[in-house]
Amino acid sequence: MRLRRDGRGSRCASQQLFREQGSNRTGMDQLCAAARASKRTAYQHFTGKDEFVAECLRRSDPSAYRPALF
Repeated sequence: MRLRRDGRGSRCASQQLFREQGSNRTGMDQLCAAARASKRTAYQHFTGKDEFVAECLRRSDPSAYRPALF
C-alpha cells in the first residue's frame, strides 16, 4: 500500500494489520513498512504505538477491532 498525502494509505495498511494480527502483535516496523513511511515520519506524528492505535480507533468503527485487538 502506498502512503498518500491524505493519510488513507497508512490508515488502510494499519487497519488491515490490526485486524489480521491484533495490536499487540503488530509492531511499528510493520506499520511503517506497510504504509511505506519511515519510522522517523511516524514518530513525528505519534509519540508511540499506543497513541497510533488510539488514533486509528478514533478514526474508525471500534467494533471492527474488538475481536482482534488483544
